[in-house]
Amino acid sequence: MKHTAVLSYLTMAAMLLSMSACKTTEANYRAAYEAARETRATADDGLDEETRAALQREAQNGPEAGSVNTVFFAVTGNSDITAPQYCIAVNRFRQQFNAKELCGRLQQSGYDGAFVGKTADQNFYVMLGGDDDFDKASAMLKSSRADKKIPFGSGYPVMIKSAGYYRK
Repeated sequence: MKHTAVLSYLTMAAMLLSMSACKTTEANYRAAYEAARETRATADDGLDEETRAALQREAQNGPEAGSVNTVFFAVTGNSDITAPQYCIAVNRFRQQFNAKELCGRLQQSGYDGAFVGKTADQNFYVMLGGDDDFDKASAMLKSSRADKKIPFGSGYPVMIKSAGYYRK
């Protein structure tokens, strides 16, 4: 019994010592951050200059007009709207209320073709509009990027190709 108590006290003391010895400091974080930055700056990612430049442009300006996500969605609310084949998405929400609010603000700003598309996994995309012709939709995507009145989400606007409608 006496040995068990002594052993448990020694175990607790060892745990306390080990816990107090592993404290991280700002200096440790900074050193790790600087080492990671140095490694990233000198690492050869295997990309040619053209691909690297395209990735940098995409990071600064959003996806190129040629990149299109394909999504199954159903138009919510107004059943009079038929979604074009290529849509310009300005944001994505998990809450339908937020998507409808943004869509309403876009419609009040003069974007009459704005609508909300709901995917099967309960994501709500706010679409600015679109067109069945890819080139016209690309032009719309490009011009929408220049419009400062549109509150884009991070990584938006993007072109979404309607893959059809899922069953509600």
